[in-house]
Amino acid sequence: LVREQVFVPGHPKLAIDRLELVEARLDLDRSTKGSDLDPEQISKQLDAIIADFAAVDDPARAIALTCRGELADKIAKTDPARTDPAQTGASFFEAALECAQAAKDPLEIEVATRAARYFIDRGEAERAKVFAERAIHALEAVRGEFFADPLDRARFAGKLRRLDPYAMLARSNLILDNPAAAFAAVERGRGRGLLELSALAVAAREENVETSPELKAFRERRNEVAARRYTLDRKLRSLQGSRTFSDVDAATVTRLRRERRVIVALERALEGEWAQHRAARAPLVEPWGVEKIIAHLEEGEILIAPQLMAGAPTLFLLEKGRSAEPTDKGPTDKGPTDTGPTDTGPTDKGVEAWPLPLEIIEQARALADADTLPQTMIDALYRALPAKAQARIASAKSVLYLPVGPLERLPAEVLLPRDRSIPIAWGASATTLLAGRVGGVIPKRPEDAPFFVLLGDPSFGRHAAINPATRGGGPTSEGDGVPEAATSRVGIFGSLDPLPGSRRETRAIEALIGERGRGVVLLGNDATEARLRAACLAPRFLHLATHGLPRGGNAVLESSLALAESALPSSADDGYLTLGELLIDWSGRLQGTHLVVLSACETAAGRAEVGEGTLALPWGFLFAGAEAVVASLWKVDDLATMLFMERLYENLLGVHDDARTVGETLFPAHAAIPRAAALAEAKAWLRTLPAEEARRRLALDSKEWSEVAGRWRGIKTGRVAKGAAAATVTDGCPFADPAFWAAFILIGDGR
Repeated sequence: LVREQVFVPGHPKLAIDRLELVEARLDLDRSTKGSDLDPEQISKQLDAIIADFAAVDDPARAIALTCRGELADKIAKTDPARTDPAQTGASFFEAALECAQAAKDPLEIEVATRAARYFIDRGEAERAKVFAERAIHALEAVRGEFFADPLDRARFAGKLRRLDPYAMLARSNLILDNPAAAFAAVERGRGRGLLELSALAVAAREENVETSPELKAFRERRNEVAARRYTLDRKLRSLQGSRTFSDVDAATVTRLRRERRVIVALERALEGEWAQHRAARAPLVEPWGVEKIIAHLEEGEILIAPQLMAGAPTLFLLEKGRSAEPTDKGPTDKGPTDTGPTDTGPTDKGVEAWPLPLEIIEQARALADADTLPQTMIDALYRALPAKAQARIASAKSVLYLPVGPLERLPAEVLLPRDRSIPIAWGASATTLLAGRVGGVIPKRPEDAPFFVLLGDPSFGRHAAINPATRGGGPTSEGDGVPEAATSRVGIFGSLDPLPGSRRETRAIEALIGERGRGVVLLGNDATEARLRAACLAPRFLHLATHGLPRGGNAVLESSLALAESALPSSADDGYLTLGELLIDWSGRLQGTHLVVLSACETAAGRAEVGEGTLALPWGFLFAGAEAVVASLWKVDDLATMLFMERLYENLLGVHDDARTVGETLFPAHAAIPRAAALAEAKAWLRTLPAEEARRRLALDSKEWSEVAGRWRGIKTGRVAKGAAAATVTDGCPFADPAFWAAFILIGDGR
């Protein structure tokens, strides 16, 4: 009722509320599965709901009619003598759609999508396509009308596509043996938020928004509010760290927390205000079609796009110039109403659709929440793929990877052969990955732009204990057990201890760059937010070696990299570079930047959005103009990361006296290696690095080597908060376990 007074009629937030209201009245999960189904009882319950919402244009009536349509056929089969032949599922769906359209309500999306699923289950693919298209049309209208800001579009459009009309359209096309049309439907629903955020960044640069009076005024207001929050945080830290904490102090803390909640609410209101201003220039961008996508693939490059469609998980493979072949049969025989790729379905226009075995999905979910990622399990998942799909992937020179669901939290190596190092570039959609290959004006870096900006081992003036052996990480969701008393990142993550390996790493990279160009190195007390922002004027390489502090849920914009605390701290220089700051303050600052490397823990973690991938720190750097970002999926070891990063930059800069091989491509000595290939070679090198060579490179004596090897045997492989498990460390190759080499991924252009 409160929302109805705040939001205009037809707003998607109201539609979501109504949907939840009706579902609360009807136990859909029990009813639709047929457990203890009493036809008479369910019919009366549904009819009562429909009677309660009697108005023809009542959106809640529309969803109730939809529920009735989903159960109509089951009820008819259970007791056909007591069922009106005119009351079929199709008739209820038609009535529900008329109701939703009369109400001009976004619930039309839910109704039409459920209708599409109903007809898919009945094997009526052509009718299902019609309803899926109606749902998509309604969803696109909602995205443009109510959510002008790309981030809002990404989040709330995701809530309204729980059943995913794009997937329903894809399933319909798979039944009709049209994998190209099926992938086109999938692509229409992928990565739209990031695509439109990128277009917004271009528009902002063209309009020189950085110097606009609107942005200046907004920053002044935001900095004023943020300064108040920062002052409160310092007072709270001081009181909570006091050894003589009194009842008076406790009352003061309670008051300060109450004040802080008000300040945080003001900050979020200001962010919403700027989002509306930003949205005025945010275009609705259409994804590419299949033919354009394939035309921009390189020879030997394969695009791998798993799609977890309910009832028909599918692995799409796209490749230029590949002749059509029939696909393999899935892991189980399918019945007459099979909705997945067929065993003889055509593969036109360079698109192949293979059944994605349920074993892979189930194991991926288990592994994503587990404490270990054993190589044997990675091998098992790869072997579970259809044989011909394995052969296709194994023959690839490079891979574009579009993971979804639990696969987003696992390295792409689960779908690749173990014995080959293949360059892999991750993305939310094919369009976002390939858009940079379209000809146009190449952004010119300023003449005074630094060749590199390197930041490492910031001085942390904070309390408590994040493990210095790893680079941060921590809670990524609102339900992560964070106590209500946690009023700052320190309260959530604990303290930030020094990272000596990151200092050595930064110095080693500086030495590799040598005389190749002018740069800026920020270490210790110099590694502040203000100095970093001032230095970042389109550097070719930006390397940040520090603690990563991921957040999820509503706090995702607070995901941050920990920097040094300034001698004169302020709201604009508080020791944290957040995703929210990147999206507001950094537009265009990295235009022309070849690569950003986030040498920290869990920088690819954030908030999962339906169809969008994971909203996390890399989005901010891509929005700022970077061509690609290297980020991590889980906690990474400090010393192993130091070795890995040195090798990566040797490859990127061509600072190597030996020839290096990636897949079937040989790079001669002193040749600069492309981004994704450089990453793949560094992974292969680290996993096979002999123990004696690792010890020599780390300059450790016998005692030190024994200590770090013992730590590696008990390393917490990415899920530290959930309990640790041991990674295997052998005398031969101490970094052979995927915990050490598989965490880092490249997001964006891999060339």
